Amino acid sequence: MKFDILFVTYNSSKWIRSLVESIAASDYDLRDLTLIFHDNASTDDSVERLLEAKAQYGARFGGFIVDAGKKNVGFGAGNNLAASLGENEYLFIFNVDTKMHTDTLKRLEEEILGSDPSVGMWELCQKPYEHPKYYDPLTGYTSWCSGACMIVRRQIFEELGGFDKNIFMYAEDVDLSWNFRKHGWNLKYLWNVEIDHYSYDPENLLKPIQFLYSYLNNWYLRAKYGTFRNFLGGFMIFQRIPRHGAYLPEGTSEEVRQTVLKEARKVFIPSCFKFFFTWLKNAARHGDFHPVFRWIDYEAQGTGAFTLYPPCDDGPLVSIVIRTMSRPEALREALYSVRQQSYKNVEAVVVEDGPADSEEMIRREFPDLRVNYVALGENQGRCKAGNIAMSRAKGKYLNFLDDDDMLYPKHVETLVGFLERENAWAAYAGAFESRIDVLSKKPYSYQVREVQSVCTQDFTEEEMLDTNFIPIQCLMFRREIFEELGGFDTTVETFEDWDLWTRYSMKYPFLRVDKTTSVFRTPYDPQVFEARKAVIERTRPYLMEKFEHYKAGDLRAEIPGLERK
Repeated sequence: MKFDILFVTYNSSKWIRSLVESIAASDYDLRDLTLIFHDNASTDDSVERLLEAKAQYGARFGGFIVDAGKKNVGFGAGNNLAASLGENEYLFIFNVDTKMHTDTLKRLEEEILGSDPSVGMWELCQKPYEHPKYYDPLTGYTSWCSGACMIVRRQIFEELGGFDKNIFMYAEDVDLSWNFRKHGWNLKYLWNVEIDHYSYDPENLLKPIQFLYSYLNNWYLRAKYGTFRNFLGGFMIFQRIPRHGAYLPEGTSEEVRQTVLKEARKVFIPSCFKFFFTWLKNAARHGDFHPVFRWIDYEAQGTGAFTLYPPCDDGPLVSIVIRTMSRPEALREALYSVRQQSYKNVEAVVVEDGPADSEEMIRREFPDLRVNYVALGENQGRCKAGNIAMSRAKGKYLNFLDDDDMLYPKHVETLVGFLERENAWAAYAGAFESRIDVLSKKPYSYQVREVQSVCTQDFTEEEMLDTNFIPIQCLMFRREIFEELGGFDTTVETFEDWDLWTRYSMKYPFLRVDKTTSVFRTPYDPQVFEARKAVIERTRPYLMEKFEHYKAGDLRAEIPGLERK
């Protein structure tokens, strides 16, 4: 597989040598790579450093092109010019402040070859700060790809005209991604193909131009792809910047503030007219494509973007506890997410609350996964099934996973690594709540209608007593807690996890890990949602009474004399 690897440089001298060295060290046939650099009229010695790198390494590659531009045309237009100088089937658009790993290209080729033909764009995982946006943990599909490390099919890129020349910098990657999606192509995030990206040094550093143009280009994309209400919303958001310097983080220096204000006032009035005519031109051209605007974001954002946790590749056995009942189609996705874990010392403890309807599927499709499966024959209830599963688990740590939910690949690694380093008893991470419409149960098919980030607050006893805020798959805990305090209260039909977490947390501290690591699904249909809520609320009074016993030190799962009403 041959790649044209595109770079746009502007006063990038300090990055060039380490970047080229990292590519030259790749475990890949360098003759299948053409490196194409377009320089945006740098005022430092970037071009000289590029020519030195070409002289030293150029003969190893299939091509090494240095295109010295006479003016700064921006990131998108620079990449368009670089792309025009190559001919390979795949374009790898790559920031200059990056390094490849030795296996990046080899893994990338494997993923491209294994992708569905409907995929037209791929995004790599950036280290040390992985992008926190939501993606589908089953397919890897995402709503947009970062221009720091994206791969596109050249034919589609050229057919769609490449990057929008009206975007000088920032959000041009979102625009290109949306243009691909608008024309029916899927975008895929590759969590296991990594590069190093040094964009934020120090972490979470505020860049004035990035700050301003993130807001300005969000307004432009609202004009280009959205409704008039979207366009007007962009105007209302942006107009506060030139007037008040709004949205700048607390502690921003006066120098940075003045830089932002000056540039914002310069572009505000021209943008009003330009973006309005952009909306008029594009208002009726989007068909069924309706992107989501979340303030200035374009997708739900998880937590922990700038929180680093050391890798944990090896450690004690972790038991993923799954209760199911005659839903092999849904269970398949949950088990797939267990198999995808980067941390491999896991077992899936599956208890089927009824006949063995999932046994054949598990045996046929997951022979490589350590599965501890049992079917109860007759329905005994979710709580009894959960207690049986915990009793069968062999891991040092237990982690529940409902059969219609999924874990991201780093979920187990993140939590078990944290628990081991902190010598802690229980820890929880954040999650995405995905509200879905189920279209079919066989085959299992659904449409994601809405996504939001949840379980983002630190633990307090008051919060735990008031709200069931920790979804069941978010928390990992030592098996010893179950052995000491018991399992679910088998007299309840809902909120069994809230009851369990409240009881456990009364004796053992729950620590929060600042990272979003899972997805759980809830019904989008308002009628289904309200019916489910009504069932749940019937249990609340009983639990409130139980919690008073817990606060008094009685931590039994089922308290004699306390009856459901």
